[in-house]
Amino acid sequence: MVTARALRVDAHPGLLPDGLPPLTLLYPFRGAPASAPGSPTRGRFDRYVEVGRELIELANPDQADVCVLPVAWEHVERLPEAHTIGRRYAERARAHGIPLVVFYVADSEEPVPIEGAWVYRTSLRRSRRGPRELTMPALSMDVARQELGDLELRPWAPLPTVGFCGYAPGAEPTRSARSLARAVRRRFRVARGDVPDGVYARARALRALRRSSNVQLETVVRDAFWAGAVVPGRPDDMSVMQTARAEFVENLRRSDYVLCARGGGNFSYRLYEALSAGRIPLFVDTDCVLPFEDEIDWRSLCVWVDERDVATVANAVAARHRELGADGFERAQRECRRVWAEYLSPEGFYGRFARPIVGAAAG
Repeated sequence: MVTARALRVDAHPGLLPDGLPPLTLLYPFRGAPASAPGSPTRGRFDRYVEVGRELIELANPDQADVCVLPVAWEHVERLPEAHTIGRRYAERARAHGIPLVVFYVADSEEPVPIEGAWVYRTSLRRSRRGPRELTMPALSMDVARQELGDLELRPWAPLPTVGFCGYAPGAEPTRSARSLARAVRRRFRVARGDVPDGVYARARALRALRRSSNVQLETVVRDAFWAGAVVPGRPDDMSVMQTARAEFVENLRRSDYVLCARGGGNFSYRLYEALSAGRIPLFVDTDCVLPFEDEIDWRSLCVWVDERDVATVANAVAARHRELGADGFERAQRECRRVWAEYLSPEGFYGRFARPIVGAAAG
């Protein structure tokens, strides 16, 4: 148990229109939406649904520790009355002297226009961070238990293996005039100081790793998100998704370190999946804010490389691998798994999310 008592939460749905999906926080009380048949991430929240009522208690606002907007902001912001809804929840929280918490689970970095709200979001830049913005983990499958069957520790070997399986345009050698033109345009944008494509950090890191003899690469580089199975406007291809997911999990199994760099949003979903599998992330920092930074020593947990130094990623991995040795490598894998389970799994995160907020309000 991660809290002395259950957190008392006011999450009154009456200020919202009907038909909006419930916040993940509320799944133990309102049920998790049914996964699509054949979804490879089916059961992602089963453990949280099982134990969530031990961590969270729904309460009236005069008895609650926090007020929570019961729907994630990415669903509310699309409504014409979004600002009115936000204002009403802010007034409700102020009237009872408790903090308002909003969750924004999206790639967007746009501010949430609710005065006084604490905002947990997946995508956040340190240089643009607001005073009440916090980072939440991308809530992932429990890869070790649900997909590998158990925590599988990798034995230490002199040459470390770095894995990556996913979308990384520009990572492979240029083969056509069209792809060459795209690569030149990306590099020009970086040179003149523009923000590069979200996934470009992955491609740069993979090219640097490929050039080095200090690491061994295990990669499956895709030219489309979810191997092309997810396309707006048409049903997801579950057969392709299942195959892509199996290849992803196998890549984790075969890797000592896992390249984790941002995608469309300024966060890495892969970071949390790697940790859940007990794999050490090779994390490329793109001005990121990571969850629970006051409690988790992220630079010790990961091989940490600033985006400006991405050319040195292979040397960084090799140096950490030598430093760890066999015993340290085993401990590091176990620590990755422990941190995910205690802080970053759905039950770990929701059991702790209000601590910094309630603490700040009390202070």
